[in-house]
Amino acid sequence: MKLDLASLNFTTLATSPTAYECYAELRATHPVLWSEQMRAWVLTRYSEVEPLLKDPRLIAFRPAPAVMPPAAVQPQLAYLEELHAGRFFRIDPPAHTRLRKLVNEGFTPSRVQKLQPQITGMAHQLIDQVVEQGQMEVAGSFAYPLPVLVIAALLGLPTDLFAQMAAWSKTLLLFFGAQYVQAGYPPAQVNAIYQMHKEMEDYLRTVIEEKRRRPQDDLISALITSDSDAPLSDRELISLCIVLLFAGHETTMNTICNGLWALLRHPDQQQKMAELPALIPAAVEEMLRYDAPVQFSKRTAATDFALGEVAIRAGDVLWLGLGAANRDPTQFPEPDCLRVTRSPNRHLAFGTGIHFCLGAPLARLEGQIAFRVLGERLRGLQLTHEPSLRQHSLFRGVEELQVTWQASK
Repeated sequence: MKLDLASLNFTTLATSPTAYECYAELRATHPVLWSEQMRAWVLTRYSEVEPLLKDPRLIAFRPAPAVMPPAAVQPQLAYLEELHAGRFFRIDPPAHTRLRKLVNEGFTPSRVQKLQPQITGMAHQLIDQVVEQGQMEVAGSFAYPLPVLVIAALLGLPTDLFAQMAAWSKTLLLFFGAQYVQAGYPPAQVNAIYQMHKEMEDYLRTVIEEKRRRPQDDLISALITSDSDAPLSDRELISLCIVLLFAGHETTMNTICNGLWALLRHPDQQQKMAELPALIPAAVEEMLRYDAPVQFSKRTAATDFALGEVAIRAGDVLWLGLGAANRDPTQFPEPDCLRVTRSPNRHLAFGTGIHFCLGAPLARLEGQIAFRVLGERLRGLQLTHEPSLRQHSLFRGVEELQVTWQASK
């Protein structure tokens, strides 16, 4: 396809139906492209994206507003900046090292593995509610509630948080995207984001106070009772919980929906999984590569350096294309084909380096359980129609995914 670079909208490229065709054209013609719209470099080749994710010359993304926010919303934005100043992908060593070490102590592989029977039970319970109907909307009935239930269990929150999380999540999508910034900080959106964060902060403060009095076997309690010399402050813990609540379900929901959508468009690969369930772990990795739930990872240059013939200046923002790199034919033979047996598969869906996704083990486990239960319980799965994609600058996921199957009589 021939791209019109002047009109290419990077705030919605990640969720464009032609995103991967655009990435291919960019890799071939402009692999390191300056976007005046985003005031950032956009990179699409694996050979640049993968090493730059680990490059110490790049630091955590430092947002630089393209426009000055209206005075009426500056207090709200100051509050949001303070609350999220210490989140993982906004800090560098040594602060990042301290925070990562603390969270790793509570987010251990053993804690994740202990959840396997519980996650399996949750997945079966969700299918129990729809199995006799012969149809469902996957996002709302399965792919969304499953990770919400899981992350609530991990953190030690009540599992009836689902309805509240649905409301919070919709607003958090605005906060973690670029559209509202590019639109000049519309007061209605900024105020909605602000009010939602205040609600979450008030709720989580109550939870933290209760767990200080009566710690349980959960992640929040483990972080509170850590014997670290530099424990998390309440503000750091609240910010971390907000990120985990959002990232812990939004990306997993997209992994399940995007993966199932891809699988149903490749019936030969679906058949391979059905015949050999041992392929499910490799298949989930391939689904993550094929249609990554997070399409870009943002960084800021800490110093001047050259990237081939391109001069990167200190302070420049780089959008590292995870989704584009995952379709690079120099790294993945026939990258536009879904292959559940693909090996090796060094995809970048979880990033790499010090900012490698903390929740990757849990996301992998949830994905494997989800596809195992779907394969066992719902025979003859088929799409009713092609889904549409939600617009977002970073996250790629469907609005809804309608499927049918052979219901028992």
